Amino acid sequence: KRQHNDRTAGTATDGNVGGWSTSSLPTWTATPNDPGAEAKIEVKFTTYTQLDALTDTIVIEMPDDFDVPTVIDPSTVTITASAISSPGTDVTGNQVNNPLDVTVELVGVPADESMITMTVPDMEPSTPSPRLNHIISGAVVTVTFKKNAGIKNPTEAKDKASAGYIFYVSTSDKTDQVTSGNYSIPRQVKVSATTGERGKTISVTGKGFENSTSATVWLDYNRDGTLDAGETTLA
Repeated sequence: KRQHNDRTAGTATDGNVGGWSTSSLPTWTATPNDPGAEAKIEVKFTTYTQLDALTDTIVIEMPDDFDVPTVIDPSTVTITASAISSPGTDVTGNQVNNPLDVTVELVGVPADESMITMTVPDMEPSTPSPRLNHIISGAVVTVTFKKNAGIKNPTEAKDKASAGYIFYVSTSDKTDQVTSGNYSIPRQVKVSATTGERGKTISVTGKGFENSTSATVWLDYNRDGTLDAGETTLA
């Protein structure tokens, strides 16, 4: 597997993505977080240096468990910055724009982890702000891959946040990859109905389980999640 030049973040002395003042590690979320689902992915971090428009890049590496298209349309990705350089007098709040371009490279041994590189756009290309607007140091940046970007969650779940999936975040200015916080993709068990007359057929579907995982379906009369003596096993 790929060996990462991991770095921590959280204080100004770290000098990497996320290492500004009292900021925390990069974070990420998936909506929905169903195993195998096509999802909106959001990655959030704090810049340590200014990211120049049209020049600097943001790099996010995802584990091989994620199904990432080899081509991602920039219109399906947004970069949001909490602070930019030289804003016009009418420009306030977070600024959002699509990356100038998006490239996907498979890395690692074997080459199966998706490294997504995005060029920072002019963060406010409107008339009130005629100059190029860069993302300044200390800004909170959110990269959003919309659902139609085509990224799919892992089919195998990791239920515990402490042992969940992590991303690696870096920039062209700060190339050391910073490990994000863990995020879980939970297992799911769904039933087609919870009530019905005697003899009714009920389907039970599980997602996120390892191959060859066995399951027991029973009537949990006391709803304690434990198969007790006297409770009826269905499958």
